[in-house]
Amino acid sequence: MRTNWVTLGLLAGIVMLGTGASPETVVQAREWQREGDVARATNTGGMDEVAYVAYSKIAQTFPDTRHGRVAAGRASEMRARLLTPQRSPASDDPGSWLEELVDFFLWP
Repeated sequence: MRTNWVTLGLLAGIVMLGTGASPETVVQAREWQREGDVARATNTGGMDEVAYVAYSKIAQTFPDTRHGRVAAGRASEMRARLLTPQRSPASDDPGSWLEELVDFFLWP
């Protein structure tokens, strides 16, 4: 358990030294990363936009680092998903006008 804390501390120190980032920025970037990963894994309607925003924030905050480049790649992947939706709302069968009329008057 102790080695995990030491390793985490060393990694945080290297990131802060290498990027000039403050500890608050690193913590914020980890929250953005977590938010983007959860939204990407959920893969339901509207979550691609959340993932895109989170990854683009990381890419803008750490532009010349490996993590920034990975986040930029994931942001472009999410942007591509947003530009080409999985399913078009126009693909639904609208039904007949009589069904629509009955649904209009009988809907609770």
